[in-house]
Amino acid sequence: METKLDWCKLTSKDIIEKLSTSTGGLSSKEAASRLEKYGHNEIKFKKRGPIVRFLMQFNNPLLMVLIVAAFACFFLWAFMGEEDIIMDMWVIIGVVIATAVIGFIQEGKAEASIDALKDMLVDKCKVIRDGENKVIPARDLVPGDVVIIESGDKVPADLRILSSKSLHLDESMLTGESMPVQKGTEDDPNNKNNEGKYCMAYGGTFVISGRGQGIVYATAEETEIGKIAKLMKSSGQTTPPILKKISAFVKLLIISI
Repeated sequence: METKLDWCKLTSKDIIEKLSTSTGGLSSKEAASRLEKYGHNEIKFKKRGPIVRFLMQFNNPLLMVLIVAAFACFFLWAFMGEEDIIMDMWVIIGVVIATAVIGFIQEGKAEASIDALKDMLVDKCKVIRDGENKVIPARDLVPGDVVIIESGDKVPADLRILSSKSLHLDESMLTGESMPVQKGTEDDPNNKNNEGKYCMAYGGTFVISGRGQGIVYATAEETEIGKIAKLMKSSGQTTPPILKKISAFVKLLIISI
């Protein structure tokens, strides 16, 4: 899939050509081939149990150094009679525990957010395959599929709208916009000055009214909601500012020891 393309600015004809499909959809054979190539239309995330997640916080070079430093302080206190160093040991232990707890909480929040995103995805969807309307698992969608959406449906993947009738979507989960957003085709007068997004329906959004057909151009983590999930995954692995300050403090502490 050509993920770097600006799909908003391509015409429907261009998208159909680039995805080697048609308004009549894909054949079952071609869909199976693309499913093997692109994978399932789902957000993949391996959730770890709380104990494992907490223990994994110690798989950190900084914390390993701190733990060694704490043992060194204990050795100097217990066997060398260095009474003054015991306070340094407790400070280091406190920093290690605080760092692990903060990382544990941060990663837990990221996991909860990803779970919430996964709950926004739909189980089934209507497509045109082999020239017929079919209901299939949404996870089996592939780029080039033609999807039918109507009032009450969730959009199962990122679509370029090919046809529509009074189509309005709730995009609040992506944009925060509380009002329904009108959608239509590229030749609709409402598409002017909208950077092509008038013609796009994004996975996880909700069809408030109307109906339409759209061609799938992005699935799984290449969708807008999938990109958000990827950012959340990385946020759970990013060192927050407070831990960076703790790290700087600990470096000074180790040097002083």
